[in-house]
Amino acid sequence: MHAKEQLAEQLGEAYGFISEMLDHKVEEVKLAAAEKSALTISKLLTAVIMGILAIIMAIFGLISLAFLLAGDMQTTARGFGIVALIMLVLLVAVFFLRRYIIVNPTVTKVIELFFSEDPKEIPHEQGK
Repeated sequence: MHAKEQLAEQLGEAYGFISEMLDHKVEEVKLAAAEKSALTISKLLTAVIMGILAIIMAIFGLISLAFLLAGDMQTTARGFGIVALIMLVLLVAVFFLRRYIIVNPTVTKVIELFFSEDPKEIPHEQGK
């Protein structure tokens, strides 16, 4: 009878140990997911803010360029028309090169963020 009690006690201890290990592993996975999610959201927010500022800067720059060209050509319509054609060429170029300049880098960055094993391997923007 003593052997059965000892075996039951050891099984109970093993169950408690395994249960505790699983709880710690679940917490570790939750923390890793939270860290990667927070990092991804912060990078996305930074990209959105930088994008908005770049768009505003581009709009003012293009308006300035249009007025500069309009002054040289003695007509506002030609200056704005030339700027519109430049933007159309850029739009077509981005459309045809979207896989190389937008899709592939984005997919690579997301995979890098979510599938790096060690949080220290995630490239931080310390040098920028």
